[in-house]
This record gives sequence, C-alpha cells and structure tokens, in this order.
Amino acid sequence: MDMSKQRNEGTENAKFVQEAKFKERKDARRGPSKAKSGLDDRPVGGGKNQGGNWKAKSEQFRAAIRNAKKITEAEAKGIDIRTLQMEDVPEVDDRVQCPHCNRKFAQITAERHIPKCATTINKPRAVGAGARSGGVGPTRAGMGRR
Repeated sequence: MDMSKQRNEGTENAKFVQEAKFKERKDARRGPSKAKSGLDDRPVGGGKNQGGNWKAKSEQFRAAIRNAKKITEAEAKGIDIRTLQMEDVPEVDDRVQCPHCNRKFAQITAERHIPKCATTINKPRAVGAGARSGGVGPTRAGMGRR
C-alpha cells in the first residue's frame, strides 16, 4: 500500500510524483551517478600532501591558548599584564605572496591569480589604501555619500 500514491491521487502533484519516481528508476538502472551524489574521487584537503604543517599550526594555537590563560590569571590576581612572559611561536603562513600586488593566496589560487595580476593595467597602490582614506576624495556623480 503506497500512501503517497493515495494522497496525491487526483491532484496536480500526482504528475510530479510520477516523474520523480520515473527518474529514480532510470537512475537506478544506470548505476550510482557521481554528479548526482556530489561525490568525487579527490582526496579530502585538495589532494595536496599537507606534510607536517598541521603540527606547526596546532602548536601555534596551543601557545595562543596558554598565553590567553596567563593573561586571564594575571588579571584575576591584579598583576600588570606587561610584566608577563609570553611564549613566542613563529607564525605559520603557508600562503604564497603575489609579487605584483603583495596579497597572499593559497597555492592553487595563487597559480591562477599571479598571471592575471601581471597583466593588470590599473593596479591598486596598496591593499586597503582606499579604505584608510576615510572616503575623502573624488566620487562619481550621483554616487557620493550623503
């Protein structure tokens, strides 16, 4: 007994239910479709061998937690924070810097960006330079701030 069939019988929805069941049967005969299921054969993490980078990032995170704990304890005891000895952990940055605009990208993104950036004619002077100016300067007609 199919309740969905009885529930949809005599309605416009019955047509769509029949089409959906037909597609399901058709797909079942073809076998599992990778495009339908969203699965692919790529390994998790982009397929690149990450190496020991995770360990350095983990250590950096743990050091930040230890430093934050020291600060919290010092504030609770009333000790001046500037006198605390903090752990120095070198920053882990595995991104690639663009030689043209000095922005940093992931390896795969940098491979796409750098050739495009090399041919860009109107390059920004510095990243975020317009944002620091406070919006002062020439504006387009009708686009000014109010």
